[in-house]
Amino acid sequence: MYLLTLESEAVKEENSFILPINRAVVCDQNKDQKHHHFKNANGKLNNDKSTVYKGIDFSFSIFDNCYFRNARFEDCVFVGCKFYDSNFKGCEFISCRFDYSLFENTIIPSKELIVNLPKEHNVRAELLQNLRSNAVSQCEYKDEKLFILHEIEATKCHYKAAATKEDSYYKEKYPTFWDGAKFNIKRLLLWFDGITWGHGEKPQNAVFFLLFSLSIISAIISTKSNSLNFVIFFEHLYYSILILLDIDQIKLNEINFPMWAVLIIAILRYLSLGLLISMIYRKISHR
Repeated sequence: MYLLTLESEAVKEENSFILPINRAVVCDQNKDQKHHHFKNANGKLNNDKSTVYKGIDFSFSIFDNCYFRNARFEDCVFVGCKFYDSNFKGCEFISCRFDYSLFENTIIPSKELIVNLPKEHNVRAELLQNLRSNAVSQCEYKDEKLFILHEIEATKCHYKAAATKEDSYYKEKYPTFWDGAKFNIKRLLLWFDGITWGHGEKPQNAVFFLLFSLSIISAIISTKSNSLNFVIFFEHLYYSILILLDIDQIKLNEINFPMWAVLIIAILRYLSLGLLISMIYRKISHR
């Protein structure tokens, strides 16, 4: 059963189908399309927006400068496929597999890919990393952010599965206690990165963490006073903010502010400044 027909014969060279531009790809549902090279292929004939590819195995094929706009792919396998300079705008992908696929400068709906991500945590994270890079090449920065958040979640799941040896794969690949400890440390660092500044995607997290840190420092200093009350706490919090902002009008000796706290706040000042500059640069460069 042929879903599309060729207007001219394809030239077969070294297990590849190299098609002239504006020609359509022949897809036989009774045969696999593995290891094929679709060059300048067009999956849309006579402005037909209902072209359907169903149950086709495209594994390890190459899609180079292809045009499949508004096509529909159902139960198709794209394992190990490479997509270069192609257009899948408006396409639907239903129950498709994209394990180990590679995308470069390719237009493809992000939401369609999200619902067809691999189940394996590490494979999913690797694919999302590539999709993020592809989104940047297309200046699709909203898609980039979407892929980043999903990649972080997939990475968290991968670290957790490796640390707890979730299944036989992780038990065989990371069998020792130290393997689990290494991934627990990675989980902790990733968690800390999330609460401090939201992995660079949530500036409000950085503000909340900074205020929380100053509150902890103020509470520790206040406990060393003869009488602990909210007035003393907020007084020290006020001075902490002044030190953070590097306002010269305060005199540390007069307010009896410990030097260790000053050093910590100074470190927080420069760290927060670096994070702020990084986030502002990302926002401006993505406009």
